[in-house]
Amino acid sequence: MNNSSIRRSVQGRRHGSSLICVLVALLIVMGLTASMLNTALRARHAVRQERQKSQTQFLLEAGIQRAVGKLSADGEYWGETWRLDSSAIPGHDSAVVEITVTPGDNEETANVQVVAKLPAESPLSIQRTYHFPFPDPATSNEE
Repeated sequence: MNNSSIRRSVQGRRHGSSLICVLVALLIVMGLTASMLNTALRARHAVRQERQKSQTQFLLEAGIQRAVGKLSADGEYWGETWRLDSSAIPGHDSAVVEITVTPGDNEETANVQVVAKLPAESPLSIQRTYHFPFPDPATSNEE
């Protein structure tokens, strides 16, 4: 072997080892990028779910206010199913608030249950429920 063939052999090995280093660096960068993308997607999902929980809580509070208002105005009110379409709640298909009024343990109260569900028809919906007693307006007016 002469000197020129030895130099070519060494240079070929250097190019090959440089290529391996570049490929390893590229794999590391791709792994870091995939990890950051995964973290960003999880954070986005968590924010969306937290927003949905907050909106469901607001719907529940609106349902409670609606039930109290209707019961105060009408002693014969026994509840309703309140459906909201997508125009009422941006970013969701629909929502539903179910208000149920049942007779209480005594004649002076009624039991009220309010259930808020968002989105209305989804296996991934969030549901909140609240129960409370309400004084019967008919017996309150008699006193």
